[in-house]
Amino acid sequence: MILMADGDLYETRRAAGAWAPRTKLGPEVNQEGLKVGALFSPSGRSLLFARDTKGPDSGEFFVWYEHGPEAWPPDCPARGR
Repeated sequence: MILMADGDLYETRRAAGAWAPRTKLGPEVNQEGLKVGALFSPSGRSLLFARDTKGPDSGEFFVWYEHGPEAWPPDCPARGR
């Protein structure tokens, strides 16, 4: 499970009927700004989230691939005119 605390994203896993202590995700995810709307890919191997940095890149989407890239999110089809 991914959860947000203190503006950063953490991971915890359930084993033997109990949740393990949370661990902060690394600097590739937890850079400056508040993380918003974390969402797993269907495979559970990637995480999509936005970052509120209060700057020009605020609100941009980021994808973290825990085990290397996968085809997610899918490319948007080009719009015809």
